[in-house]
Amino acid sequence: MNKILILILSTKDKRYKNFINGCTNGWVNTARQNGIRCIFYSGGATETTFENDNLKLKCDDSLSGTAYKLYKALDFIEKSNIEYTHIYRTNLSSFIFVEDFIKFKNSIAAEFYAGVVGRYNKISVLNKFHFISLFFSKIFKFQIIKYASGSGFFLSRNLVQEVIHKNNLKFDYIDDVMIGEALNGKHITPISRYDISDVFPKNFENNCFHVRLKSSRREIDASRLMELNKFKTLTDFIEEINNYGKGIN
Repeated sequence: MNKILILILSTKDKRYKNFINGCTNGWVNTARQNGIRCIFYSGGATETTFENDNLKLKCDDSLSGTAYKLYKALDFIEKSNIEYTHIYRTNLSSFIFVEDFIKFKNSIAAEFYAGVVGRYNKISVLNKFHFISLFFSKIFKFQIIKYASGSGFFLSRNLVQEVIHKNNLKFDYIDDVMIGEALNGKHITPISRYDISDVFPKNFENNCFHVRLKSSRREIDASRLMELNKFKTLTDFIEEINNYGKGIN
């Protein structure tokens, strides 16, 4: 049976306190009640500590340091002999419908790298234009890195071990791109995600359990983390939107 460890990218930045509380007192609490271990990890500590499933790492806590911070977290977990078969890495802007997540996790493969698939190349302006990027990559021979989006991706334990033992990890990349580069050639299983920005889509793909909250007002995103707890499944939430226009404020 698959034993999933949920690893949540956190921060010591006080501006995200409401997000941390929203996750901890919301879907994370529900996941823990259902036997799913959840670990928050952040940087900026003077010494690495691990207490009450909060991993505080002695490393950079900024956006530019996320790749090394993720490496340190994965390495710590592996060396601590924490029991798991797969890691699901997500962040503070995410809400997980735990009932949907449990149904999904029971069907995943032993070797599994999955998420919303993105593509990255060093010419940043081309990252928004997939087909143009492919065209220029063939002419100028630069590398396009496929990766699973960092808002929520799965890594089986053998792939975690492959990443942490790989030489020359690209810590100058963002964390999800670093993983994609390290696992270059590995198949990425596409999985869906429901994005709430300043609008509420009225449809979602089957097997979806993950909501990403990223509107133009971050204080609203934080409050929505708690509001979503009144729905057991994403289907319940979408039905509310279809019936009443939107399910939360």
